[in-house]
Amino acid sequence: MYRLLLVPFVLVALVACGGTAPTATPTFARYTADDVTKALMPLGITDIKAGTRDPKSVAPNTYTAAQEFSIPSIAPKGGQVQIFATASDLAAMQTWYARFPDLAPYVYVKGNALVQLNNTLPKAEAEKFRAAVEGMR
Repeated sequence: MYRLLLVPFVLVALVACGGTAPTATPTFARYTADDVTKALMPLGITDIKAGTRDPKSVAPNTYTAAQEFSIPSIAPKGGQVQIFATASDLAAMQTWYARFPDLAPYVYVKGNALVQLNNTLPKAEAEKFRAAVEGMR
């Protein structure tokens, strides 16, 4: 009698243990501001410093971290890196910049990172920044 009860119990236990292992879901928060500025260093950026929030700004300012930098050809102007915790926060900032294409024509995104460059940068030089952002691993 015990054998008859033991067999179904063992079969249920074996079936329950034989499932597939869960796969890891990559997190959205992949890059840090330092990761991004490191990727831009070969382009000669200088004066890297923590980004500042303007409390009077009407921009979404949904980033969790930011860094500003200068680009030698247009210094002291340059650009900024912004890091986001969620895709919706990043999308809100992209939408904001899209409203001002003349002021922010160069906005590049990779994962949770956004790079915005000053509008006085020549397009050919901005393309090098785009390639560097897209090439981040």
